[in-house]
Amino acid sequence: MKRTLPLYSVLLTAIAVPSVIQADDNAISRSNSLPARIKQGSPVKAPENWMFRVDESDIIRDTPAGVSSLYSKSCDYYTMSLFGIGQGSSKGMPCTVVENDNNEFYIYNPFSGIDTKSWLKGDIDGDRMTIHLPQAIYADGTDDEQFVYVAQLCHYETTDPEAGEGLYYTETGETEVIFHREGNSWVMEETTVNDHPLIIGLVAADDGSWCAYSDWDITLTPFEGETVTPPAGLETRQWAMIVPVEGEYVAGKPVNVGFDGDDVYVQGFSNMFPDAWVKGSVSDNNSKIIFPSRQYLGANEMSNTFGYFYGATEEEVYNEEWDFYYNETHFADNLSMNYDPETQSMTTEGTLLINRGDWEVSMDESFTAPRIHPQGEITDFRPINPIAGYFSEPGYYMGSEYFSFPIINKEGQLLDTSKLYYRIYVDKEPFTFYTDEYVGLPDDTEEIPFLFSNMETLGYYGTCGITHFFYFSFTGYESIDIQTLYRDGEEVYYSDIVPVIGGSGVESINAVEAAGVADVQWYDMTGMRVERPGNGLWLKRTVMTDGTVRTEKVVRR
Repeated sequence: MKRTLPLYSVLLTAIAVPSVIQADDNAISRSNSLPARIKQGSPVKAPENWMFRVDESDIIRDTPAGVSSLYSKSCDYYTMSLFGIGQGSSKGMPCTVVENDNNEFYIYNPFSGIDTKSWLKGDIDGDRMTIHLPQAIYADGTDDEQFVYVAQLCHYETTDPEAGEGLYYTETGETEVIFHREGNSWVMEETTVNDHPLIIGLVAADDGSWCAYSDWDITLTPFEGETVTPPAGLETRQWAMIVPVEGEYVAGKPVNVGFDGDDVYVQGFSNMFPDAWVKGSVSDNNSKIIFPSRQYLGANEMSNTFGYFYGATEEEVYNEEWDFYYNETHFADNLSMNYDPETQSMTTEGTLLINRGDWEVSMDESFTAPRIHPQGEITDFRPINPIAGYFSEPGYYMGSEYFSFPIINKEGQLLDTSKLYYRIYVDKEPFTFYTDEYVGLPDDTEEIPFLFSNMETLGYYGTCGITHFFYFSFTGYESIDIQTLYRDGEEVYYSDIVPVIGGSGVESINAVEAAGVADVQWYDMTGMRVERPGNGLWLKRTVMTDGTVRTEKVVRR
C-alpha cells in the first residue's frame, strides 16, 4: 500500500541542507497535515537497523498523570511547507509540559512545525534530564494500515565540500538527549558531529527516512505571563473599532468596552485571542486614555505564539536598491488615544499592534489610526462597494482577482461579517462556484460568504480580512464584475456591481473614489521580488493608475 501525502510531500533522494528556506522566526505555525517524507541517503551497512520496532500503540496520546504547566520553548527548527524545507529560530513559543512524582517530564507536541498531538517523555535525575530515543510520536494512514513515525537523533554529513552541501542521516539504534537544569530552565546539551549539532528529527519508523521536521538547541523555561482580568461585575457595551485600509475607513471589528472608575477595559482587539482583555486608564482631565504596552494576551500553541498588546509607531523607510518606500514598525511605551466623554469616542494616529512575543516586532495584527466608539442602531445594511485590485488572466497558472471587501455601510457603521457575501458576474451573468473546483464549499453556490476560505482558490487576508481573492480557469469572457451583499433572512441588501475587467464604470456609493490599481508587486523582507507569496510577512507594492505607489507590510496566513 502506498502512502497518501499532500501535494508538497515529494519524496526526494537527497536534500542539500544549504538550500533550505529561511522561515520567519516568529511566524511559524504547526502543520496538522501529514509530514513530508524526505528520504535521506541510507548507510550501506546494516540496513535492517533502519526499521524501528515501534507500534502506533506506543505513541503517548493521553495526557500523563502529573502537574501540567505552560513553558516557553526557545529553539532552532526545521519545518516543511509548499516551498520546501524552512529553517528558523524562536526565542519563545508556548509549550505544555507535565511533571510528576516519578521524576517523569513530558513535552507535548515536541516538534515546532507539526501538530503530533502526542507527548515526548524524559526522565529526571537531579539536575539532569534524559530523553531516551527513539520514541513513537506520530502516525498517519488509513483504517487498514497505519504508518508510525519516531523522534530520533539525526546527524549531518557533508556530501559536496566545494558547494557546501550536505545531508542529515538518521541515527540507528538507541540514542539519548540530555538536558541540564540551569536556574529554573532546562537546557539541551549540545552534541556535534562533523561540526554540526545533532538534531531531534521526525523519522519514519519503517525505513528511517527523515521527514524534515526537527528541533535542536532547545531551552525550556516556565512561563510567568498573566492576562488582564477585569473586575467582577464589570458592565460592558459592544462598541465598534473602525480602521483604515489604504487611507479609507472601510474595515473594523466589534469590541467590548467597560469603565471602572478611571480604568478602561477592552476585549476583542485580537482575532487570535478574542477573549483577551487590555486595560487602559483615563488621564489628562478625562481627555486621553492610555493603554500601556506589553500586555499579555494568551498562548496559542498551534501558532506557536505568545500574544502581546503593544502601542507602536510607523516610520517610512526608503529602499535605495529597489527604489521604493515602506513602513517599519517600532514598539512604543503605550497607545495614547484621544477621548471625547460626550461621544465616548477614542481616536489616535498611533498603531495598535498584536504581536507574537515580546522581544521584537513580529506582528500578527496591526491597526494604524483606529477609531473606537459606540455604534448606534443600523438602518442601512447596504455595504459600500468592493474595490477591484490586482487581476491576472488564466495562462500557465489560473487567473486571479484580488479585491477589497469593505465591511461598513455608507454611514461608517460596522456590518456583521457573518451576513456578508460576494458574487462574481461573468459577462453579466452570476458565476457558479462548483465544489469540484472550489474545495471546501458545502454546495455549488453563486454567493461566497465573507468568512469562507480554502486558502487555495478562495480566501481572504489582511486587515480584518477585507482583502479577498478568487482563482478561476474559465476563458473567452468579455467582462468580470464583483458585487457584495448583506443577507439577513429573506432581506438582502446589495452594493453596486463593480467592474473588474471589460466594464464601463458604476455610480459609486463609496465615500471616496479611489484610483484604479495598475499593478501589484510582492517582495520578501530582503527586497527580493516573488510571484506568488505564501504565508508569512511580505512587502506589497501597489502601483495605481494615477502613477502613485503604495508600499505596505502584509501578513498572509
